[in-house]
Amino acid sequence: MDRDMKKILEVLSEQQKTLSKLEISMKMLSEASLSFATNQQTVNKSMKDGMVGLKDGIKDLFFSIQQITSFITRGKN
Repeated sequence: MDRDMKKILEVLSEQQKTLSKLEISMKMLSEASLSFATNQQTVNKSMKDGMVGLKDGIKDLFFSIQQITSFITRGKN
């Protein structure tokens, strides 16, 4: 009986080690996932800001083209 208990304790100890490794791996995976999500949010915000800047730049460009066109056509009349 004592021998059986020792075997059971050995198996339980090995399972505990495996579970501990799994717990560490899951913690690392969740931290990596959180870091990825946070970085993705930063990238998305930067992309949004860049797109707004691009939109404003294109708007300004077309306004300038309108002004130049208007100036040139007034000069021809």
